[in-house]
Amino acid sequence: MIKFKIVLPVLMLCFLMLSCKALIYKLNVPATVKTEKLVNDEGREVVIFEMAHLAKPKFYRSVSEKIESLRQEGYVVYFESVEFEPTQDSLTKDRQKRKVRKLLGHDLTTDYKDSTNLSLPKHFGNSKYVMQSVENIGLDLESDKLVDLTAQEIIEKYEAKYGEMELNECDLNTDFGEKYECTEAGEVDSFYALNTIREDYIAEYVSESSDQKIALVYGKSHHYFIRANLRDLAGFQPVD
Repeated sequence: MIKFKIVLPVLMLCFLMLSCKALIYKLNVPATVKTEKLVNDEGREVVIFEMAHLAKPKFYRSVSEKIESLRQEGYVVYFESVEFEPTQDSLTKDRQKRKVRKLLGHDLTTDYKDSTNLSLPKHFGNSKYVMQSVENIGLDLESDKLVDLTAQEIIEKYEAKYGEMELNECDLNTDFGEKYECTEAGEVDSFYALNTIREDYIAEYVSESSDQKIALVYGKSHHYFIRANLRDLAGFQPVD
């Protein structure tokens, strides 16, 4: 009880202070990965990983070991990655990158540790953390499946609901890699774009898949709604 009384005020202060984002992130990254197993009446099994995209090396070693163990049990690995379509012309891709940046609040990048990218939150540069990669979590791109939407698909679905996303002068004139401060509070529905749209797609894909055993390697923030959607769509329930 004493520990709880100490931690609670600290967390409350952190939510009130922007400078505490790094501490909040640290408190939410466990030493090893947590997983949850779901099953349904058809005998299908899904193991959901609670991933952190920045963590200490020990965390990713635990992910790699868990993935390999599940492969040995016959699980097919599904993983996330929002990418731009390679066939786009440069002007279209530039505009989509700016729209995605507006939703994220920073550049969409493959390197969250890039110290020259001023758009990234400062705590991303913590030297104790490394970025999740194909290599350090042990993905096999020959057999594992990328199950996610492209940036273009996310934008299309977002704009189908909210109308075309307007880029202001700040959006258009701020170069990639520069500090980004162009979006007003409440201007965009980032949760709908980055979570809801993708979680609906992933859960539907899993529900309709012929794979009987699936390991879902997705960010922790997606866990709750993917699980809820799998329950509603295909009757998946947690194993006690």
